[in-house]
Amino acid sequence: MFAIIRVAKVKSLGSLSGLSRHHTRASPTPNANAKAREAVRVLVGSGNPYNDAKALLPAKVRKNGVLAMEHLLTASPEYFRPGKPSAAGEYDQKLMEEWTLKAVEFLKDRYGSNLASAVLHLDESTPHIQALVIPKRADGKLDAATLFCPETLTDLQDRYASAMKPLGLTRGLEGSKAKHEPIQAHYARVNRPTPPIPPIKTPRPSLPDRTIAEKVPFSDAKRLRDEAEAEAKTQQERRNTEIAIRRKAVDTALPVLIEKSKAFDERKKADESRQRVVDEMKKTANIVRAIDLERVLEALGCERDPSDKKNWKTPVGRTTVTDQKFFNHDSGEGGGGAIDLVKQQLSCDYKSAVAWLASSFGVDHAVGAAMHEAKQIALSATQQKPPSPIPEPSTKPEHIERVRRYLVNTRKLSEVVVNACIKTGKIFAAVFSSKPGSVFVNVAFRLKDGVELRGTVGDYHGVRGKKGPFVLEGKTKEVAFVESSIDALSLKTKGFDGTVVSTTGNPSSTEISKIANEYRKMGFKILAAFDNDSPGEAMSKLIYPSERMRPINKDWNEDLVRSLEPDDVSTAQRSRARARVR
Repeated sequence: MFAIIRVAKVKSLGSLSGLSRHHTRASPTPNANAKAREAVRVLVGSGNPYNDAKALLPAKVRKNGVLAMEHLLTASPEYFRPGKPSAAGEYDQKLMEEWTLKAVEFLKDRYGSNLASAVLHLDESTPHIQALVIPKRADGKLDAATLFCPETLTDLQDRYASAMKPLGLTRGLEGSKAKHEPIQAHYARVNRPTPPIPPIKTPRPSLPDRTIAEKVPFSDAKRLRDEAEAEAKTQQERRNTEIAIRRKAVDTALPVLIEKSKAFDERKKADESRQRVVDEMKKTANIVRAIDLERVLEALGCERDPSDKKNWKTPVGRTTVTDQKFFNHDSGEGGGGAIDLVKQQLSCDYKSAVAWLASSFGVDHAVGAAMHEAKQIALSATQQKPPSPIPEPSTKPEHIERVRRYLVNTRKLSEVVVNACIKTGKIFAAVFSSKPGSVFVNVAFRLKDGVELRGTVGDYHGVRGKKGPFVLEGKTKEVAFVESSIDALSLKTKGFDGTVVSTTGNPSSTEISKIANEYRKMGFKILAAFDNDSPGEAMSKLIYPSERMRPINKDWNEDLVRSLEPDDVSTAQRSRARARVR
């Protein structure tokens, strides 16, 4: 059993992009089984070999230089499937995992930071790893001629075999003339034209038995018969020659015909297998698409427009929903079904959208009884980890500055308070895009397992991840409960520096009481600082006994904004004071 490793040069970004798509199966691979379990496993890198390799390339690259070296690592089939090496596609799970660990360890030890990506393929005849290595010297320059010269390639074979020796694998014969046939050459050979087989044009001669007259010596009948038999003999000789030529052509074409027949059978089997997967995916997709779009938007933390029930406020713009159709007015794009809606809202691909839906709703509860029948299909279609709905903080200064301007200039919050929250990560910029070129910057208030979002333009307000309280710490044994993160910051701006300010996170009434009781047990004084309206009064009752503290206007931010209006001095004076009523 041999340890097998091969390398090939990559000389252009176009070739690098093609290899990346092949490694990740983004482009069709005729000899791969699309239904194989864990068909593609990313071992090193982000899952996008092209981007990973390009990120390691120097700013200037010599024309026609070698950009990367593709590595293929595998082993003899009999290692992966002892006793049945010809059973293409089968492998022992434990042996495969042991080899994979050794191979990745070898690549990392040998190439370090020059290893851009490594992907394990289990969807072909034998498990193998395809890796991209940037031939970069310590000074940052590319030098494949030195780093991958005959001496280093020999050393590569030796050291790979040494690394695989604990698994019982050995090195192939050094200096062997055996050549590896690339898969492209294999298919070119299989699909080459069949040599022509010439037909037999000369018919078989046929003469009746001689009559008595044709047997009479020197008769005209015998003479004509002799001439006919001579012509028949000549005709048979021509036919024999054609038969010999045809037999030789058949002998030449037979291997090609056998190979093409085998390839046809394999391709037909693979096509049938792929079609079954496609049919199952379509069935699953149709079931998932039936999820009510309003439920999807609610799960995404979007809010319905109170003035128009069909319109929703989302982080990528105003969206109208009608039955199973939706339209985004900011991007001018729409679609149908839950999958397309999630793709637009999360800026993800088809598979990630299916995964998110299954993860968010649950396989059984997401689609009700209809999903029960297709449960196994849905599980196989959603094996990949779903994308987190919690956005990553933007590090671009212009995005952070837009958040700062919105909070300080529009919401009139203290710049000191805002800067402190940005510095500690309590507040960050979350950026969404509904189409290329369109950017929506949202203020993100970090919760325990999620974020509360507010659009810097418009009035979008939603939650990604799990709802929970937004808490601003204080030094006193006093906690004020408010309804939104903006209100929490407004109270801090109005002078409640030592008070702990917390939102309720919109949980159930039982949870609100529980949160308040936990603070009460720790000796905290409870302030019910909810909005000055009927819902605020109802929430205040849930945390009784507490001290009611009402804003003068509807909420604390409205108090803050109006207090800073130059023509409303009396309101400013009143809003700075604590309006506590027992």
